[in-house]
Amino acid sequence: MNMCELIGTTDASSVIMTASSLCTMVMELTSEEFLLSFSGFDPKTLGSLSDLIVRSLRQDIPDEDREQLNQKQIIASGYRCWADRFPSVRNVVHQHASV
Repeated sequence: MNMCELIGTTDASSVIMTASSLCTMVMELTSEEFLLSFSGFDPKTLGSLSDLIVRSLRQDIPDEDREQLNQKQIIASGYRCWADRFPSVRNVVHQHASV
């Protein structure tokens, strides 16, 4: 089970936001094309990543929760940097969340 699948089984807001923040930062270092070029890479992982990003962007975060508000800003900003390199993720996110 990969991290995105594991996170998909929990409703803990802080876990979702932390995992999404980390994934967003890692995605800055690569591209969908590059990942798909590896025979061992499961394309379903991109679907799990898409779901994770959507869940984090759709989180209702109270104004007093500065940590999660900062994480959401990191996620949105990071996503905008790499979205063009991940067309399948971008398509799902644009359908289900506003960035």
